[in-house]
Amino acid sequence: DVNEGCKTIMDSLAQIHSLTDLTLDFTDSEMLNVEGANNVAQLVDHFSSTLTILVLNFTYCKKITDTGLQTLGKVVSHCSLLTHLNFDFSYIDVSDSGVDFIMDGISALHNLTILHLHFTNSLEDKSVKNILNTVKVFSGLTQSSLLLNNPSTSDLHVVDLTHIVRNLTRLQDLSIGWWCKSDDGGCQMTEAITSLSSLFRLQIHFQYSAFTDITMKSISKMLRSLITLSYLDLSFYSISKITDEGVIAVGSQLSQLVNLISFKANFGWYYSLTLVRYMSK
Repeated sequence: DVNEGCKTIMDSLAQIHSLTDLTLDFTDSEMLNVEGANNVAQLVDHFSSTLTILVLNFTYCKKITDTGLQTLGKVVSHCSLLTHLNFDFSYIDVSDSGVDFIMDGISALHNLTILHLHFTNSLEDKSVKNILNTVKVFSGLTQSSLLLNNPSTSDLHVVDLTHIVRNLTRLQDLSIGWWCKSDDGGCQMTEAITSLSSLFRLQIHFQYSAFTDITMKSISKMLRSLITLSYLDLSFYSISKITDEGVIAVGSQLSQLVNLISFKANFGWYYSLTLVRYMSK
């Protein structure tokens, strides 16, 4: 039983007197339930006075309900020394209440410089708003990853997100996923990222967006300004309205990124080949 095994491991780890870095990855542990989440929460609470780094991955742990999230959120709020927090709840059905529990816990942390939050199942507008309202108080972040899936057909939250991005002036590493639904939202987002003069790593993942070459040209303009980038990852899934012109606009700026040592791109097989052909000229 995965929950009994989890308890055994947690009990063993609890014998350690002082732990500052805790990483637990339960990816694909579909039988992990509220009991297992409570065992994890008890361990985190045990080390709440010493932890500075906490990474918890519950991807596909679909039996963790709002009750489990409530317990986790409560104990995280006790970890006042945390500087690095990574929560991954990908492919879990999370309600507004579940998100509230987690964000209430995070809002009590005042020393965070690294924050990663992944919620890839559909989030309601209220949940997205709560997440953004919480993140915006952490102006000292140097690294942030926000992968949030909101089924809204509009760019309702892009203004909120761009405001946050503009205020994270110390940000060096940014990952954003599944946000902009239109050219207006895409252009707002890229303009906000342009203001981050210290970025060395940037990952942008958009899915099922309705934007066109207008946004691609805005991305091109953004890259022209981000001369400090060393790592760049651009992925656009099921984007049906971009053309060779948009892809080439992005490709034309890559040679200007003189510090670039790692580049990843996914525009679908056809446009990825277009980009490769253009870069090889």
